[in-house]
Amino acid sequence: YDPDMNSYNHYAYGSVCQWLFESVAGVAPDADKPGFDRVLIEPHFIKALSPVNMWHQSRHGKVSAKWKLKGEEAHYNLTLPEGMSAIIAPSNQYRVTHINGKVVKSSKNGFALAAGSHEIMFRMTTEKPKTKGRK
Repeated sequence: YDPDMNSYNHYAYGSVCQWLFESVAGVAPDADKPGFDRVLIEPHFIKALSPVNMWHQSRHGKVSAKWKLKGEEAHYNLTLPEGMSAIIAPSNQYRVTHINGKVVKSSKNGFALAAGSHEIMFRMTTEKPKTKGRK
């Protein structure tokens, strides 16, 4: 072990954090609206990691998300600072059932969210992911 030869700011640590933020917590920057003007919400609910809680200090302010699984449902709380919006991406893993206490119908395009605090209810699905190519 030689501290002069080791970096504690190694890419491997950053890639794990990126996976936790963007995949597990489900908050990823949108390439079409860079600089965290818009984020894509697409959490990957992993029972062994529940509950999940994350935050990121963006140029607009603090964005945070947390979720907890209860049976086949995931309770997801999202806070977006002013100047930021979000899109809940459609998924084969879940369907959105409620946003801020209101029942929503499924949408092939996902759901748009403005700045503010949001409570989102997801229901796990048993639908198999669609694949391209051979059957």
